Amino acid sequence: MLLREAAAAGTVMTVKEAREAAEEERKLGHRAYDDIYLKPPHAARWKGTREPVQINPPPFSEKEISYNVGKGESLRREEYAGKGLQVIVKMASIELTPEKPEFAPGGWHVEGQMNEHIVATAIYYLDSENITESHLDFRAMVCSYQDDWGVERDGFGWMEQSYGARLGTISGSSCMQHYGSVITSEGRLLAFPNVFHHRVSGFKLADPTKPGHRRFIALWLVDPLTRIISTANVPPQQGKWWEDRAFGGFEKTKDSTMPPEVAQLLIERGLGRGLGEAIAAGKLGGAKLPAEVLDMVRSEVSNDEVLMTREEAEEHRRKLMVERSAFQAEARDMLENSDYGFCEH
Repeated sequence: MLLREAAAAGTVMTVKEAREAAEEERKLGHRAYDDIYLKPPHAARWKGTREPVQINPPPFSEKEISYNVGKGESLRREEYAGKGLQVIVKMASIELTPEKPEFAPGGWHVEGQMNEHIVATAIYYLDSENITESHLDFRAMVCSYQDDWGVERDGFGWMEQSYGARLGTISGSSCMQHYGSVITSEGRLLAFPNVFHHRVSGFKLADPTKPGHRRFIALWLVDPLTRIISTANVPPQQGKWWEDRAFGGFEKTKDSTMPPEVAQLLIERGLGRGLGEAIAAGKLGGAKLPAEVLDMVRSEVSNDEVLMTREEAEEHRRKLMVERSAFQAEARDMLENSDYGFCEH
């Protein structure tokens, strides 16, 4: 009878029987149950009072790795000259005041969703004033199933030291390896692949009696092998853009023949806000439209048929942030709940 069969059946074995069963398992290519039954009583104490000596890795040499683009080389002009590169741009300003003196730490995340195909991030910290030091933390997921490592039960101490990760099935042993942090000082440019989870630390006003801010530009590189829908495919959608093109001249001319009723209707629809000044200054014609004609104009000018107002754009942004937050929370829970697994037999 093998050891695992005896354990499953609840059979009590003598030391001699256990040795014979272990030897039989070895012949069959199985690993014995930790040999815990075959070790002398002082073995556990001997192991518990000693720590393995770890070999330090060789010093890192920057000369061995160069990420610089060669002289005269340009990915944009050469390799991607035909189809170009797609980059999503975000400009942000975080404003702190004595009434709101702190910025809370962000959550762990990667950038974008699958439809955006973001493969790398570059962040340029443009300007910082009157704020404390902050940094960007990095971590990445590693393989959870470590079948190649033959370790004893709970014998992960040496691996934790070597790999800088918590192992086993204890609290905090998610399959995440932390890579440290980088200070996000003014004038610094950080670039990293989108396989890294990252999180911005919190910061606050250095002088709580004065306002402060942080401004940065984020560039997200889209997978060069995948084209996504962008502003190259979608015409301008801002209602203000259409308004300026259609009614921009009314503030400068006194000869306009647009009836005031039509101008007022456009204003009610959120368009032609500059017409209000023109009406007040008497720059619009005084012609009156019949009620029937005005009803026809009203039926043609609807919010569904014109470009997007700022209020509509902000509502779309709010929905996008809700969707992204839910996606990031789900992905974060999935990754943080993945534990390391070591097979003992």
